[in-house]
Amino acid sequence: MTSLDFPARPARAAATVRTRFRPIARFLLALCLVLGAALAPAHGQDNKPAAEINKTLDVVRAQIDQLQKDLDGAPDEPLQDAELVKLRDAARKASEEAQAAVAALEPMLASVQARLAELGEPVEGIKETPDVAAQRKELSKSGSTLDAQIKLARLIQVEAEQANVRILQLRRAQFQAELGQRSNSVLAGTFWTELHTQLPRDIRSLQPIWTELTAAIKANGSRVWLMVVLSIAALIILRLQAGRILWQLTTTRVAPGRLRRSLYATAQLVLATVVPGAIAEILHAGIGWHAPLSSELDNLLSQAAGAIYFGGFITGLGRALLSADRPTWRLISLPDKVASGLRWYPLVLAITLAMGWIGQKLATQVNASLTATVAQNCVMTLVLGGLMALAMRRATRLRRPADPDPHAAAEKAPAPTPAPAGYLAARGLIWLAVTISFACLLLGYIALGSFIVRQAAWVLIVLGAAYLLAGLIDDACQSILAAIKRNSGDEHYTRPMTRLRSQAIVLLAGMMRLLLILLALVLLAAPFGDGPTAWLQRLDYLHDGIMIGEVQIRPASVIFALMVLLLGFGAVKAVQAWLTRQYLPTTSLDPGMRLSAATLFGYAGYVLAVSLALSAVGIGLERVAWIASALSVGIGFGLQAVVQNFVSGLILLAERPVKVGDWVTLGGVEGDIRRINVRATEIQMGDRSTVIVPNSEFITKVVRNVTHASPLGRVQIKLALPLDTDAGQVHDLMLAAFTEHMEILEEPAPDVMLDGIDASGMVFNATGYVHSPRIAYRVRSVLLFELLRRFKAENLTLQHPPTMVLKEASVSAGAADSDRQSPDIPIPGTGSA
Repeated sequence: MTSLDFPARPARAAATVRTRFRPIARFLLALCLVLGAALAPAHGQDNKPAAEINKTLDVVRAQIDQLQKDLDGAPDEPLQDAELVKLRDAARKASEEAQAAVAALEPMLASVQARLAELGEPVEGIKETPDVAAQRKELSKSGSTLDAQIKLARLIQVEAEQANVRILQLRRAQFQAELGQRSNSVLAGTFWTELHTQLPRDIRSLQPIWTELTAAIKANGSRVWLMVVLSIAALIILRLQAGRILWQLTTTRVAPGRLRRSLYATAQLVLATVVPGAIAEILHAGIGWHAPLSSELDNLLSQAAGAIYFGGFITGLGRALLSADRPTWRLISLPDKVASGLRWYPLVLAITLAMGWIGQKLATQVNASLTATVAQNCVMTLVLGGLMALAMRRATRLRRPADPDPHAAAEKAPAPTPAPAGYLAARGLIWLAVTISFACLLLGYIALGSFIVRQAAWVLIVLGAAYLLAGLIDDACQSILAAIKRNSGDEHYTRPMTRLRSQAIVLLAGMMRLLLILLALVLLAAPFGDGPTAWLQRLDYLHDGIMIGEVQIRPASVIFALMVLLLGFGAVKAVQAWLTRQYLPTTSLDPGMRLSAATLFGYAGYVLAVSLALSAVGIGLERVAWIASALSVGIGFGLQAVVQNFVSGLILLAERPVKVGDWVTLGGVEGDIRRINVRATEIQMGDRSTVIVPNSEFITKVVRNVTHASPLGRVQIKLALPLDTDAGQVHDLMLAAFTEHMEILEEPAPDVMLDGIDASGMVFNATGYVHSPRIAYRVRSVLLFELLRRFKAENLTLQHPPTMVLKEASVSAGAADSDRQSPDIPIPGTGSA
């Protein structure tokens, strides 16, 4: 029967040390080898000669041909799952060797092609020297040989991957077929009769392994086992000490909050996973210390060590999530009574799964009978399903409020806390899975029932681990953001660089959560006939990506494109800031032209960054024609105004009919242009308010630009004086006031003209110019004060304006009006700037 592998990959035992050192040193060395086995990279021979690589390819080619023959004979003689696993490992090894050969041959081919390029093409009519011709011939031959070897290696790699996919399909088909097979029900007498008949033979088949195991244990002697016990004791002491140090570090070095809880829970999970597995590895190394074990027993012990690793992981995950000893550090919303009542269930679940896995591997190792395998699956299903049912029943009972005391005073009972939706959904799914699996056992579908209950347990384990890691990612992100805000201060938190760092941290957390979700989905699909070795293949499929039309989208390429986009935008921002603050101020450009140049550079830089990001994904510029077509349709319907404003903004930046700093009037809006954006222009009014005007308004409507052609401002003052006033004296006084003022320009020179004469008096018009229209109003006010002072010193009076008196019907009203304004108050004439 096909094995239902759970997610743990037993670590291979370290090689037995032959040299006679002291026992403690030997065991510590073995322990270090065990812990570092997963971290030691495989070093290939990348610099193999071409002849050796050719021999390797011939051997791999023969292996692939034999593998194809074995798979082609599978329909006539179906292969067992163990045989398919061996073929899968052979196909994967062949693919790795072919990939290594390609990696070693490609630099050689590139070197040969570079040397040929240095020689150049032979010129017609000119005979080459014998040395050059011989060298060209040799290089051409080497290039052809290397190219043929690379093509052969790639062909082998493709065939190996196809064989791997075919093996995976065969295993899945066998697994699905076995799920639908019906055997004798456990309630039928024939089932127990067959079990009673075949059980003695299965027990006898265990005898060789048991004999070898006991012989290996006895051969070590008391000294070796004393060192084993001391090593295990030292490991346990280190575990306890590490737990204390971890608690001190998380409580004293990590800021209060959810991050310290997530870190402590994750570290506890790591310790709970590593320590039991390390103890199992020490026992494995101790058993095979003196004499090498057979491949069957060594493989069985390795599988057992992997099962213990997995059991430790389940135990640590349950304790980290429940946190029965420290309720305030609990990550999930769970009542204290429920967490305390379920504290032992993770350990029991871990022991059950580990024992079931070891028993399953042992049955496969000794080629147990079908009836024994069915009985084992039945027992595993009953124990695992019963354990999950008891856990759900106990959790439900502990969540109920206690029965009130009939002798106590009548009080209003507190309303029970509603259960979370996730808890209710998990409880319903677990009860459904247990019920269906027990019904399958009774009907004879043993494999289906065992698969359902194990799948339910596996889903709970994966979701629990994903919840813990997702919480750690979120808590770390929030902690870093809080630290940035605390260090930069509230007033500096909105600065561009601070915001950029915060956005980068949030994006990094989102990418990590996305990768976590993808990994969880891969692991959830693993039990469907796949084991841990198939996870890497599934992840490799994710690396290969999916094909959309002619574009192949890979997750790694998408991540790289996002990095290119972020780095590109950051580089554009940095260069744009450098241009604005350092380089452009040293040029002869005016401030408006500087801002326009920096803005145009930003547009070009952003377009280039987006183009590079698309190229990183695999979408070249020649493939964006369909995007342009789609945009043209969108422009034709709903984006006309947006595109019109965008193009108008480009025209404003290029032709510069208005620029930053100009004083403009557009319709009823008058003010200074502060910024020209992609879509609209910002105008600051006189009352310091900002008006956002679409760029198309500056192109399609009449705009008055006060500072466009000449930035000079005109100061104009008109005064009315009586007819008997000396006109020459008034002319000299007004001209002197304008000439003596520091902000009145000498060129154009100020002037005073007689604007008109009528029965009421004479009107004088004085005009002068200042360097900016923005100061014209202030200079005019200063000149008015100065003229009034001079006129008073010369006893010159201004002409009284005509007075209009409103006669009211009410006498009191008329008296009140006369009190508010007297007709004897002189009002001088006014002028406009």
